[in-house]
Amino acid sequence: MSSSAGGGGAGGGGLDIASLLDKAKELDQLKKDQDDVVAEINKIHKKILACKLLSLSLSLLLPHRRPLIASCSTSQR
Repeated sequence: MSSSAGGGGAGGGGLDIASLLDKAKELDQLKKDQDDVVAEINKIHKKILACKLLSLSLSLLLPHRRPLIASCSTSQR
């Protein structure tokens, strides 16, 4: 059994390290992209909660009106 972490002798280890570095860069980019998506989801979630709160407030103030949740648009950014 070989004691080197990449296995395969003197020349093969460098290629393994380079591919690991490439994969690490790719994972870093995926993490950044994921963080961006989560931030966007959180913004949309806050808008939905604000819309629901507004609808609830208006329904308490004006009980004879229909709830306004259907009029809240998620297309606004």
